[in-house]
Amino acid sequence: MVEIDKEALYAELDALPEMVVRSRLEKGVWRDEKSKLVERYLHEKALGREKEVQADQIDLARRANNIAFAAIIIAALALLVSLLKP
Repeated sequence: MVEIDKEALYAELDALPEMVVRSRLEKGVWRDEKSKLVERYLHEKALGREKEVQADQIDLARRANNIAFAAIIIAALALLVSLLKP
């Protein structure tokens, strides 16, 4: 059994558009253990994209929270000013 250099394979796959990798996988360009590594590569790429989306969502939620907090402070100050006016 020939040992597959995962890093070299991933470097090769990184040089290709994902659609090409998927197409070649479907056509059976890679066999056995190599095809399993290619499937893992595609899965890891998908997970990476999901993590990026989640990070963006968390960042957006934090920004929204900061804006809401600032709005509460402004509203509280406006209330305080209106109560202190004669």
